[in-house]
Amino acid sequence: MNKNQDSLANFIELAKKYGISTNGSKKQIAERLSSSRGVYLSKTEKDLILPYLSDSVNKRILLEHKTRKRLPKSFKSS
Repeated sequence: MNKNQDSLANFIELAKKYGISTNGSKKQIAERLSSSRGVYLSKTEKDLILPYLSDSVNKRILLEHKTRKRLPKSFKSS
């Protein structure tokens, strides 16, 4: 990721990495990442998207996942 951690390009890069839609604002991408791939996110990725999550329930759920699960092979970049 770049020096400017919360740039839109970094959010798009994360969306591509986890196989979700890259369309929308940083907030929309963060919401999709949290809801669909929250258990796979690393700590730095969680810290990056956390300020953009609107619902406290989403934040709580994201923070509850202490250990990172392995990403399915179908989503790994080649």
